[in-house]
Amino acid sequence: MNITHLYGNLYEAVFDCNGHYIKQVIYFILEGSKALLIDTGYKSEAEELKSYFDKRNIEAEKFIITHYHDDHFTGLKTFRHGLVL
Repeated sequence: MNITHLYGNLYEAVFDCNGHYIKQVIYFILEGSKALLIDTGYKSEAEELKSYFDKRNIEAEKFIITHYHDDHFTGLKTFRHGLVL
């Protein structure tokens, strides 16, 4: 996973294909120690990002799921708590 600061409090997490046919990208917005995720990727990507957050005391608090494809929402269960907007 490679995290890039894009602008302001917007970040991009890019993942290798991990057996999937496409590269996965999860965007997130940080406000202090709270994060809003735009999609959650597959479970494997969500787990990797959650581990990154846990090490930095960041809580994934809100989620925007852009559409109902596996690569956009199946990682949601990894975070267990939060509000889906």
